[in-house]
Amino acid sequence: MKRRSKRVVPLVLTVCLGISGVLPHAGGMQAKAAASLEDGLVGYWNFDGDTDEARLQNRASGSNIAAEKSGSGVTLKSGDGIDGGSAYFGKAANSYIKLNLRAAEAGLNASTDDFTFSAWVKYDSDALNGDKINLFQQTADVSNTGADGRTILYLNTGKKYGTFLTGADAVCDGATVAMNNWHHIAVTYEHTAKKMQFYVNGSFVTESTLAGTAVNTATDILVGIHKNMNAVGAIKGYVDELRYYNKVVNADTVKAIYDEFGLAEGLRALIEEAEGLLESGNASEEATADMQAAINAARELLNGGTASKEQLEEKIQQLQAAVEAYQRASVVTIAVDTTDVVREIPSAMFGINHRYHKDGYGSWDTSTHSIADAFNALSKEAKFGSVRYPGGTVSNLFTWKDAIGPLEERNPTIAGNNFYSAAGETPVAPAFGVDEAMKWIYDDLGSEAIFVYGLGRGNPQDAADLVEYLNAPNDGSNPGGGVDWAAVRAQNGHEEPYGVVRFEMGNEFSDVGQDYWMSGKGSLSAVDAYIDGGIMTYTEGPPSYYQNKTNVAKKADWRAAASNSDGNPNEERYVYWVPVVEDSATVSVAGTAWRIVDSLEEQGAENVCTFDYETGKITFGDGTNGNIPAAGAKITCTYQSQQAGFVDYYDAMKAVADEIGMDIEIYSGIVDRDQKSFITKMNQKGYNDKYDGVIIHPYSSFSSAAQYEDSLVTAKQKTDYVASHKDAMMEATGDNSKKVAISEFGINTQSNYVTSLGTAIYIANHMVDGVNAGAAYQNKHCLVDFTVGDNLGAWHQCVIQCHNSEDGYKYVATPSLHLFSLFNNMTGNVQVNQEISGNGDYCGSNNSIVKNVNIYSTKDEKGNTYVLCINNKKSDTSFVSISVDDRDLTGEEITVWELGSENVDDMNTLAEPDKVTVQKTSVTGNGTALAYTLPAHSVTSFKIPQEKVAVTVSATEGGSASGSVSKVEIGSEVTVTAVPEKDYEFTGWYKGETKVSEDAAYTFTVTEAVELTARFKKKPAPGDPKPDDPKPPVPGDPKPDDPKPPVPGNPKPSVPKQGTSIPSGAVECKVTRSDEKGGTVTVSKAAKGKSVKSLNIPDTIKWEGYTFRITEIAAKAFRNNKKITSVNIGANITKIGAQAFFKCSKLKKIVFKGKKAPKVSSKAFKGIAKNCKVYVTKKMPKKQVKILQTRLKKAGVKSKVKYKK
Repeated sequence: MKRRSKRVVPLVLTVCLGISGVLPHAGGMQAKAAASLEDGLVGYWNFDGDTDEARLQNRASGSNIAAEKSGSGVTLKSGDGIDGGSAYFGKAANSYIKLNLRAAEAGLNASTDDFTFSAWVKYDSDALNGDKINLFQQTADVSNTGADGRTILYLNTGKKYGTFLTGADAVCDGATVAMNNWHHIAVTYEHTAKKMQFYVNGSFVTESTLAGTAVNTATDILVGIHKNMNAVGAIKGYVDELRYYNKVVNADTVKAIYDEFGLAEGLRALIEEAEGLLESGNASEEATADMQAAINAARELLNGGTASKEQLEEKIQQLQAAVEAYQRASVVTIAVDTTDVVREIPSAMFGINHRYHKDGYGSWDTSTHSIADAFNALSKEAKFGSVRYPGGTVSNLFTWKDAIGPLEERNPTIAGNNFYSAAGETPVAPAFGVDEAMKWIYDDLGSEAIFVYGLGRGNPQDAADLVEYLNAPNDGSNPGGGVDWAAVRAQNGHEEPYGVVRFEMGNEFSDVGQDYWMSGKGSLSAVDAYIDGGIMTYTEGPPSYYQNKTNVAKKADWRAAASNSDGNPNEERYVYWVPVVEDSATVSVAGTAWRIVDSLEEQGAENVCTFDYETGKITFGDGTNGNIPAAGAKITCTYQSQQAGFVDYYDAMKAVADEIGMDIEIYSGIVDRDQKSFITKMNQKGYNDKYDGVIIHPYSSFSSAAQYEDSLVTAKQKTDYVASHKDAMMEATGDNSKKVAISEFGINTQSNYVTSLGTAIYIANHMVDGVNAGAAYQNKHCLVDFTVGDNLGAWHQCVIQCHNSEDGYKYVATPSLHLFSLFNNMTGNVQVNQEISGNGDYCGSNNSIVKNVNIYSTKDEKGNTYVLCINNKKSDTSFVSISVDDRDLTGEEITVWELGSENVDDMNTLAEPDKVTVQKTSVTGNGTALAYTLPAHSVTSFKIPQEKVAVTVSATEGGSASGSVSKVEIGSEVTVTAVPEKDYEFTGWYKGETKVSEDAAYTFTVTEAVELTARFKKKPAPGDPKPDDPKPPVPGDPKPDDPKPPVPGNPKPSVPKQGTSIPSGAVECKVTRSDEKGGTVTVSKAAKGKSVKSLNIPDTIKWEGYTFRITEIAAKAFRNNKKITSVNIGANITKIGAQAFFKCSKLKKIVFKGKKAPKVSSKAFKGIAKNCKVYVTKKMPKKQVKILQTRLKKAGVKSKVKYKK
C-alpha cells in the first residue's frame, strides 16, 4: 500500500455544510459487514513506479487485466497523485488509458454483469469547456468510434456526475464537484434492477434506477475520453487509485477505500480552512481559543506519524465541532459608506413577467372588466418595479392592434406557443389587452411596462406604430404620419401617453418551437436572419419542431386542423408569414396545385384561387366561380417571404421616438445561446449603434430542500453569466452604456419546492447578484398561474397561485411574492458601497462561493439607508453588526422587515395562506452599530432613517435670533428669524465669515449641520455720512473689486452630496452629480419667495467654492407660473422635463444659448403665450435648429425658431 502523504491536499466537494463540506457526510446505506477491499477486485492501478510499464501494472491479486496508454495527451507521472504517482489527462483527442478486459476474457457486458468503479480525481479548473467530459466509457472496438458501448460515468457542465449506461441520462444531483481539488468518486451498478449508486468522498449520495437498456456486448473500458475520441469530451486533470470490481461493493467498502487516504487529507484540509477562518473571523475570545486548541490537537496527531482511523475520525469530529461553534459565534461586520456610490438602481429593477392570454391567467375579471381585487391587492403589496407584457413565448405571435379598442371588435390572437404541440393552441380572446394592461401597470400599480414585441408576425412599421400608440402626446403631432395612433389611444380611453421606455424584440427568438418565420432561413444562420432578415423559403419537408412550414391558417386560428378545408364556398386561408414575395406562391389542395388567378369571376368549375401577396390571403371559389376544396382536404402553400431584421425594427422605432422627443431602449430578444454571437456579428456588420442591450433568461432546475445549497451556487453562477454578456458588449463596442437585462429567471421545475421559502432565498440571491453583475432590470417568471400544467413551463414558478374553486378564483401569495414586497419597499434607488468582514463561505467553490450572508446596501433620495441581508445558512443564525457612515444611531427608530419561517421548504397554501410572510418590526439604535441576529434561511432588510443634524443660530450685539433646531432631517426646509433692537439694523445671516442671506426671515434647505449668526449694526446718527457715499481711496488700499485672499486655516467645505438643494438667484437647483470638478445640477423649482419676470438659467452656478454645470430643467419646475414673461436657457441644458413651463401663460420669449438642441419632454411648454417667440444663438447649427423646432412643436410651442440678431 502507499504511504500517506504529508502534503496538504484540499479534498473539496461542494456539499454546502460550511467548511465541513470537505469531509464525508453520513450515508444512508451503511453495511454492517466488515469491509473487504480485495473481494471482487479485478483491476487496481495506483500509477506508482519508475517507468510507464510499472505505473500501468495491475496491482489486483490474481488478475490478468492489462492497461495500456495511448496518445500524447496522457502522461504517467511519478508524483502529483493523491499519494505518489498519477495519470494526467490533457484533454486531447485520441488520448486515453484502456483497460483491456476482453483480451483477459473479462469483457464488461452491462446487460448481464454487475460492477463497481472508483478513483481519486482532480479536474483542472478549465476542464469543462461547453460539454460534459467522460471519465469511464465502454467500447467494443477502440478503432471504431461507432462500436457498441456507452458512457459509464461523466461530469456535466453543472459539475455533477452522471451516466448514460442505458441510453438515458441519470444525474447525481446531490453533489457538485469543486474543480482543481481532489475528490473520491465511486459508482456501483446492479444489472438486474438497473440500479446505479453514486458515492462521493466515501459517502452515499444517491441511487438511480436507469431507464433504457444497456448494450448487450462485452466491452473494454476507456478512461478519460468518449469512444468518439474527440477532445471536447476528454477530461483534463489527474486520476489516481483506480479500482474496478466485478461486483457491487457495499457502502462500508467504499468508505474504507476512501478512508485509506481521505481521512488524513481531509483533516489537513479542515485544519487549513479552520486557520483561514481564524484569520478573517471575529468571534468571541472563548470560541477563538477553543478553535485554536482543536487545530493544535489535530496537527499534533498528524505530525506524530501513523494515526489510526478511529483517531483521525475523532479529531475530525472535534475540529468540526469547534469550527461550527466558531461560526455561530462570529459576527459579520457591515460598514456602509453612503458617499461611495456604486450605481443607480432603475425603478424597473425588481419586476415580474405577466402573460396576457387566458385572461392574464385569471388576473383579469371578465365579469367586471377589471383586475381581480384580491389579485390586485397582492400585486400592490409586491410593488413591482416593472411588469413584462404580453409575456414570454406567448408574445411572439401577439398582434397588438388586435388587442385594443372595444372588446367585441377585437380579433383573437395567436399564442406564441402554437408550435409547442402537433395540434396547436386555441386562439386567444385578448380581453386583457394593451390598454387594460398599461392602465393597470402605470395608473394603478405605479409601475412601468417592459413591452415584448411580437416579432413572429410583426413588421417595422407596425412596431413604430406601437411606440406611437404607447408614447405620443394626443396633440395632433402624429409622428410618422398616417394613422394618428395617439388619437386612437385617447379614443380608447387613455388621453395621456403611457411612457413605455423598454422594448424587447421577441422572446427567446430562434429557439426550438420559437423560430417562426426563421423556419424558412435555409442555410442562413439564425443570428444573421435575426439581424438582417431576408427572403425566407417555405417548402415541403420535415416540420420545424411541430411547425409544418407549408400549412395555412384561418385568420385567427393557427391550429393544424385549420389547414384543412371546411368544404364551404368562398373559403379563406392565410399563409403564416408575410409579406409574400410576388409570384413565389404555389397553393395546393390535397397535394394538387391550384392555379392562382387575379379574380375568381367567370372562372367556372376550375381549381383556382386568388392570392394577396401583402396579406398572404388565399380565397377559393363558390363552385361556380372557381371550385370549392373538398371538406377535409389539406390546403398547403409553398412560398417565399421577405422578412425584416432587428436593425430595420430598431431604425423605425427609434425614428418615431425621436420625433416624440423621448429615449427608448430596444433589446435583442434572440435566444440566450445566440446573444454573444449577436453582439459579435452586430460589431462585424457595423451595427454597434443599432441596439441598446441584450436579454438573457438564466433559468435553473431544482426540486427539493436537499438541493437548497446547490441552488444557491447555481444562482451565483447564473449571475456571473450576466456579467459575461456585459463584458462581451464592452469588448465588441467599447461602449459601456449597453445593457444586459434578465427578463425571465427562476427555478423551472414541476415541484412544490419551487413555491417554498427556499426558492425565495434563491431569488433574493439572484436579484442581489444580478444588480452586482450590472443587470439593467430583472423580471422573475411569472406573476400568476393556474395550479394545473400547460406547455409553458412549471406553474410552480408563479409568485401568485390562482386556484379555481366553486366560489371562483382564490389567490395565494407565495414566499417569493412577499420577497418582492421587501425588495421594492425596503431598498433604495442608489447602491452604495459596504465593507464586510467576518463573513464566512457557506457553500460553493472557486468563483461560485456563496457567503453565509449576502448583503445589499442602498440609499434613497431622502437620505434613508437600507441594508438587506440574506442569511443563506440553512440551519444556523448569523450575527450582524451594521454601521452607517460612522453615525451615532442612538435613539434612531430603525425599521426591520423580515421574511422567514421555521423550515426552508415551508410554503403557503390555500389551507395555510400566511405560513410564510414578512414580519414588520422596528428596533431602537444604541451606539454606532446595530447588532442583530438573522434567523436561518431568511431575508431581512433594515431602514436606517436619514441623519438628523442641528441648526444653531446666534446673534451679535444689537438684536436677537430664533429658529435653532436640535435635530432636523437633511433636505428639510428651515426658517430662521433675526429681529434687531431699537437703533440697530440687521445686516445679514452669516455662516462663519460668509454671508448667506440678507433676509431677516431666511428659509433654506438643510444640507449639513450648520451654525448661523445674525449680525446687526448701529443705525447711523443724523448727519453721519451715508454708507453709500464714496470715500476717497487711501494709497495702497485694495480696490473694491480685487479678489480677497483666502483666510489662512479656513478649510474648504466638502462638495455637496447628490440630492442636495442649492439656491441660485431665482431658482433652486438639486445636485445630480457630486464631483469637485465635473459636478452637475438640475433646476428643480423657482426659489421660495423669489418672483421674477425675466428668468435667466445660467450655464453654471457656484456654491461654496465649487462650480456646477446646469444640465437639466426638472419636470414641472415652473408649472403654472404666471409671472415669467421670458426665459434664457443656458448652454449646458440637455433636457427639459415634462410640463416644465406648463401653463406659463405670460411666457412670450424663449432664448436657447446652447449649440445642441436639448431633449424636450411632453407638454414642457404647453399653455404658454400663443405669440411666444423662440430664438437661438448663432452657435446652434441649422440641423440642430430643425431638431429643436420638431421637439418644441410636440411640447406645445407653435412659433418658428429664429436666430437671434
